[in-house]
Amino acid sequence: LVINLMHLGDLMLVTPVLQTLRHNYPEARITLLADRILADIVQENKHIDECLLIDKKGRDRSFLGILRFAWLRLRKNRYDLVVNLHRNERSSALAALSGGRKIVGYAKPGFSLLFNHVSPDQHPIMHEVHSHYAALRAAQVIGEVDDAGLRMWLPPAAEAEAARLSAAHFAPTDRVIALNIGASWRTKRWEDAYFAEVADTYLARGYHLAVMGGPMDVEMVSACRARMKERDNPRL
Repeated sequence: LVINLMHLGDLMLVTPVLQTLRHNYPEARITLLADRILADIVQENKHIDECLLIDKKGRDRSFLGILRFAWLRLRKNRYDLVVNLHRNERSSALAALSGGRKIVGYAKPGFSLLFNHVSPDQHPIMHEVHSHYAALRAAQVIGEVDDAGLRMWLPPAAEAEAARLSAAHFAPTDRVIALNIGASWRTKRWEDAYFAEVADTYLARGYHLAVMGGPMDVEMVSACRARMKERDNPRL
C-alpha cells in the first residue's frame, strides 16, 4: 500500500516511485491510496493493481472518518508493506492504523510509534522524488531505481475528449504549446508577466498556444492575457 493524499503535483511526483516499486517487486499487488477528486490522474496507472480512494473533503474528513476508513478499507487487506509518502496527520494516521506488517515512510510524532521505520522528508534540500527514494532506501524497501519520469495514463473516454478538443481548435500540422499557469497557492505561481512573455515569444514564432485550467483559473488567465502584446492573436 502506497499512501499519498496530496494535491495534483505531489501525486504526480509519486508516479516514479510506483514504477520503482513495481521494478523491485514485479509479482506484488500494489495499491495506491489517493484523494477521490484526483482519481483520474492515477487510476489508470500501469504500475499499480488497485487505486483506493478516500473522500478527504467529505465523509472521511474527520478523525472518526479516518478511523472508519482504516478499519473497513485497509486493515482487512493485511498489507505486507505500507509506504506513507506525505508527512501530515491524516496520511500518518492511515498508515499507522492500516495494520500493515511493515510500515515505513514519513510520519508525524505520535503516529511514528507504530512505524517500523520513519524517514525524514528531505524535499526542502533535494527533489521530492529523490527524497522519496532516499526514504525507501533507508527503510531497505528498494534497491535499484527505475525512473522514467512523471507518468500519467488517461481513461479512453478522456483520450477521446482530448482528441475532439484538439481537432476542434487545431489542424494536424499546427505546432501547439500548452500553458497551465494556475496553482493552488499564489507563492507557487510564476509571474503573469513571465507567462505573457513566453506566450508572446512563441506566438511570434508561429506557434499556436492553448492555455489550460479550470474555472478557478479564469481570472488569472485573463490577468496574464492582459499583459500580452499578442493578446488578440488568432493562434491564441
